[in-house]
Amino acid sequence: MNVQKSAPGMQTTLLTSSIVSTQPLDFTGKQPYSCSPQCQLLWRQGQLLVRPAQDVKQPYFPALESEKGLVRCLKHSPVGLVRIDATLGEATLQRWANACEQAGKPLFVWGTVGQKLKDKPTQLSWCLRRLIDSLAALLLLMLLSPVMLGIVVLMYVYAPGAIFSFTWRVGARGRLFRTLKFRTTKVYDDSRTTALGRWMRNYGLDELPQLFNVLRAEMSLVRPNSLALSEVVQLNQLNAKSDGYARLS
Repeated sequence: MNVQKSAPGMQTTLLTSSIVSTQPLDFTGKQPYSCSPQCQLLWRQGQLLVRPAQDVKQPYFPALESEKGLVRCLKHSPVGLVRIDATLGEATLQRWANACEQAGKPLFVWGTVGQKLKDKPTQLSWCLRRLIDSLAALLLLMLLSPVMLGIVVLMYVYAPGAIFSFTWRVGARGRLFRTLKFRTTKVYDDSRTTALGRWMRNYGLDELPQLFNVLRAEMSLVRPNSLALSEVVQLNQLNAKSDGYARLS
């Protein structure tokens, strides 16, 4: 990692190459002991690659341990996009996804699953698919807007609090994005589903806001191709193990 002064009393952190633990700092500011793998940051032509450090020896920068510090570094870095190895785990993916979102940097999964999710249609088929998705999503939103408005009113009366919940998923080309859903759990206890939430889940009504994800070209009605972070991590870990067995055989 290189550090350059951008103004008197200020420093701009350029993310090039360093090692960062996957575990955040505790409130004392001390680095907790952990047996978890570390992240190696590599700068490649305007892209930041985040992958397991393994046995690579590079400088350690505690400033990147907190999400706030990571966001600050990403904002002041010329990084165009970030690619992360899914074998680092779901918690690390979520942490980097949150930081990249706040810093305005797109985040992509780097690995076997990310390659499988890549979609390379012809220009004509891509435009046709986007046209069908957009028109269908707009039509469904107009038809279902009374239902969605009714759900909002019911939530306001029987389950006050946030209307929507957000979940990170991996979509086309391995890019991470937030899916939009109606909240189905209690505000202060996400493990407890409300009665209204169970009713919405039974009929799939909680997923109606994902039509907005379709309009943003993050999801598709014609060809759904997104995965949950847990699925991506599991598949990449299995592929990594199988590759290791193949090299040993």
